[in-house]
Amino acid sequence: MLDEPRLDSVRAQLAGTFASIAAGLASPSLVTLPVPHSAFQGAEAPERIGLLRAATVIWRPAGSETVLAGFGREMRLHGPRDSSLHEAARVLRDATALPRLDTAGGRARPAFFGGARFVAGGSMRDPAWDPFGGWAFVLPRLLLAITGETVEGSVTLRLEPRMSRAAIEEKLAGDPPDRPPAQLVRPAWPAESPGADWCAVVSSAIDEIAEGRYQKVVLARTADVQRDGDIDEGVVLDRLAARYGGCYVFKIAQAGSAWLGATPELLCRVRGGTVSTVALAGSVPRGGDPESDDVLAARLLSDAKERREHAFVVQALREGLAPFCSALDIPAEPEILRVANIQHLRTPINGQLHHSEDVLTVVAALHPSPAVGGSPRAEAVAAIDRLEGIDRGWYAGPIGRLGLDGDGEFAVGLRSGLIRGATARFYAGAGIVQGSDPEREYAETETKFRPLREAVDGL
Repeated sequence: MLDEPRLDSVRAQLAGTFASIAAGLASPSLVTLPVPHSAFQGAEAPERIGLLRAATVIWRPAGSETVLAGFGREMRLHGPRDSSLHEAARVLRDATALPRLDTAGGRARPAFFGGARFVAGGSMRDPAWDPFGGWAFVLPRLLLAITGETVEGSVTLRLEPRMSRAAIEEKLAGDPPDRPPAQLVRPAWPAESPGADWCAVVSSAIDEIAEGRYQKVVLARTADVQRDGDIDEGVVLDRLAARYGGCYVFKIAQAGSAWLGATPELLCRVRGGTVSTVALAGSVPRGGDPESDDVLAARLLSDAKERREHAFVVQALREGLAPFCSALDIPAEPEILRVANIQHLRTPINGQLHHSEDVLTVVAALHPSPAVGGSPRAEAVAAIDRLEGIDRGWYAGPIGRLGLDGDGEFAVGLRSGLIRGATARFYAGAGIVQGSDPEREYAETETKFRPLREAVDGL
């Protein structure tokens, strides 16, 4: 992004300021400084795709023109495969309780970025997910906020009292590169299930619903991609961000793999004592023109099966938020959300928090909602483990940003894939309820694969 002499000058300036602050600290603290404006003056504009490719984390909120790109790991907090979101929330609360000094302001405010498995543990195990663990959150050392050709930056360090300038300069020099485990260079994924096999699994779930074992279950399937050369994460993310402006675009890189996607579903946002979430369930494809779009949307709004699937999600979110909120605002009827290739039933939900709960605590209470698991929750999750035959890993798990003040936002990791070198595995699911048709549900998953397939192939 910058020539080496310019980088050396910026590092020297930051190191001196950090050292002065460390000299006056009474306890370990998180300190954030703005990247000097001189870092960008006179330099060529940062090459966007290169930044997306090189970043440790990427987060682009839905509807925003600003991409947050994090580099390096000042702190990485993580739990094993069977560690829960509640444990993650506890660990993050302790980490954000450190004294902090933030003089950066602007859009590049320090935050932990990360996510978690769909559920802790599970009977299926795909080694490709092992480097990600049960959950993981990174506090980037360098955070850039990229809006068009404008770049703001901040650097966050965990400083010890009287930390030496030499130690600070070593931190600013950056992390050593990841050394991926050799056995994961080319994942030996099991073959994806043929359509007929997956439809048979859906039929089994429909039978179990008829027996009264549960009311709804979301079943996922995979699609694998193998290319002659490495898949360019930067290009894939740039295409997703350009085409899916109403979605949350994300990337988490770990040990040579990248989990990335463009998801339409907000799980939870906490800001200044207010909590927001969205019930998103029930879908149809986009039409070829505005008139056919409207016809399909009207059909979706009047479809008893889709409305029933959506109602399960609304009720579960209502029940999950109620203990935290003094008031909830939930519209009586859903609206239509349109993204590039699909339309969804959408109900926005807002509430006022009783206390100052951090966003991850609320996320742990809401996830997994019936939109990605089913209803009742425990029975549906057990059915997924029994029927699906894949390790979801972080697919359909929470992914997002936790600010050092506890505010933040998390989406559900949908329309997503795990990329490693020339290989990729995409994930998509469909909600199964009474009245579901296996072939129609299969077609829905094919529609949901399109964003990643088109982003990889440049369609």
